[in-house]
Amino acid sequence: MRKAFIYYCPRANYIKLYGPVIKAQTRMYPDIKPIIFIPKPVSIRSLQEKDDLHYLYTLFKNIDIIQGKKIESLLQDYGVMALINIGYDLTLDNETIVTLKKKKVKFCSLGYIGEELMQIIEKGSCVLEMWDVATTLSSRPVNILKGLNYENIDPAQLKKLKAIGFVELDQIEDFDKDMIKRKYNIPLDKKIIYFSTAPYFHFKETGHKLNKLFRYFNHFMYYVMIIVFGPYLKKLGIEKFISYKKILSIIRKSAKEQDFLIVAKTRGKHHDPRYVTRNVDFLFTDEGYYPFRTLELMYISDYYIGFQSAAIIESIFSGKYSMTLLPFPNIWYEIKKFYPIRKAVWEKVMWDTQNVSQSYRIYKKGVLKKFEADLDNLGRIKLDKKKRNDVVKTILEYDDFKASERFLKLIAGEIKR
Repeated sequence: MRKAFIYYCPRANYIKLYGPVIKAQTRMYPDIKPIIFIPKPVSIRSLQEKDDLHYLYTLFKNIDIIQGKKIESLLQDYGVMALINIGYDLTLDNETIVTLKKKKVKFCSLGYIGEELMQIIEKGSCVLEMWDVATTLSSRPVNILKGLNYENIDPAQLKKLKAIGFVELDQIEDFDKDMIKRKYNIPLDKKIIYFSTAPYFHFKETGHKLNKLFRYFNHFMYYVMIIVFGPYLKKLGIEKFISYKKILSIIRKSAKEQDFLIVAKTRGKHHDPRYVTRNVDFLFTDEGYYPFRTLELMYISDYYIGFQSAAIIESIFSGKYSMTLLPFPNIWYEIKKFYPIRKAVWEKVMWDTQNVSQSYRIYKKGVLKKFEADLDNLGRIKLDKKKRNDVVKTILEYDDFKASERFLKLIAGEIKR
């Protein structure tokens, strides 16, 4: 019976993590078949997502893609050794889990930009009990979590978490700048600002009011806002309101003066107003997971500008000077129990390390002018490589393309037990 690893894939974007691991697996353990298991065929929504799967299938001849079957049925045809998932949300019933455990299938979890820690905080560290291999990006957030004394967190159970880095970033090892630029019809000889479009901020208290104001504010509305919203915004701690349109016009003006291109990446749920397209040179949607489009566009760029986004992990790892814009106090849309980790690792390290990254709380007076001045000087800023290396090792533990290998070695170690 052929040995196999099952990659549990309820969503197409899991492919951006699974792709590098499958690539490493075919090299390290060629006798073990990788199986991408899709619980329901409707999980893969668009033609582009199907193309991602097809690309994996043609790239790795040994792979199988199975949709819509019961996972137990695979036990009849394969010697399943491991089930791989992202995080700890696994849509399998208890009976299926017990069956797999009886067959000595190892349950193995990949960490993903801190979401695995959010799941632990929400459900308690007991969620780790069923997992044979549990991984995270870095040990620093785990150590912070150990010291927070949350009732549902047992520091002893957190010892199971192993820091391996971020497997998604292993893709970069095979990238070629000129090839990617040609792929997307981007000029080869221009400097590029990668711009991550504004998300639809999820405010717990203010609802959609500020989202709409942020996106559709105009000059006329300024006077209305002063009369109607002024006291409301002041009460919320906003000293100065800067609209999305204003931010984009500033970036557009500076890029034009420095002869930079703006390559923007969006997602459907960002609900971009039409003026976003008018203010950038290229606007790409969130399609293509292996290779991952965000990583490709980040890799060919020279600088990164975005709002609060996990894309800054990819930016700093790729060696791009990074600027983070905060139009509102970010505590508003944070998970309260996760915020101490976000503050220690994101705000104090990723967002603000001299000559690596800078954040701008543009709701404070005078900060927008600071951003404009720094933006106009962007072409003269040189990334501090040593500090960048230190940041990477803080947020990812390792500064290499071997996270997938580390993950697979942990699985192999568990199988040998």
